Amino acid sequence: MQIQNTAVAIQHSGEQANTPSSAQFNQQLLAQILPELIRNPESLKSLMEIGEKYGEKMTPEIKHRIEKIRHGNVPDGYKKTKAGILPADWDLHMLGECLSRVEKPVEVKPNELYTQIGIRSHGKGIFYKEPVTGSALGNKAVFWIEPDCFIVNIVFAWEQAIGKTTQSEVGMIGSHRFPMYRPVNDRVDIDYLISYFLTKRGTDILE
Repeated sequence: MQIQNTAVAIQHSGEQANTPSSAQFNQQLLAQILPELIRNPESLKSLMEIGEKYGEKMTPEIKHRIEKIRHGNVPDGYKKTKAGILPADWDLHMLGECLSRVEKPVEVKPNELYTQIGIRSHGKGIFYKEPVTGSALGNKAVFWIEPDCFIVNIVFAWEQAIGKTTQSEVGMIGSHRFPMYRPVNDRVDIDYLISYFLTKRGTDILE
C-alpha cells in the first residue's frame, strides 16, 4: 500500500505557526464527529452536541446546508470535487505532501528483551505483545516506534488496521510491515486521518 499516493480532503493551513490553525481545529472537530456519523449516518445529534461543546450552535442554516449536501446539491461557499462536496477552503491533497515517513531501524542484540506492538483491525489501535529476546526475532527487520505518528499494518490495511503512536510506545518496536508517518508542519491531524479512513470512502482507499 502506497499511502503517500492517497488523496485526502484537507482544509488550507492557517498562517499563524504559533497557534492552532483553523485547519487543525476543524480536523480535530471532524475527528470527533466522524465516528458517530459512521455508526449512525442519519443522525444530526452528534453534530449538534459537538458543535455546542465548541461554541458552534447548530443553526437552521447549518442544518439546511447539511441537507443540501446529503442530496447532492452544492451550497454557497462549497464546491464539488472528486471526493464529493467540500467547503471552498478545503482541497484534495496527496498524503505524500502532508506526511513524512519515519523509520529508525533497530540493531537487534540477541540477549536483550524487546516489546513488539501489533495493530488491531477496524481502527481499534495499538496493542502490546509479550517481550521476546533479540534471538527470538531472528532476521526480522524491526524499527523503533516513534511517537505522534500515523501507523498502518500494510498487510491488513483493507481491514482498517491503523492507529496513532504515543509516548507510551517509545522504546517498543514494530515490524517493517507497520510503516509510520509524521505530519509535516501540522498539515494533517492524525485523529482526523484515522477517522477519515474509517469512513466508507476511506475504507475503499485502504482496500
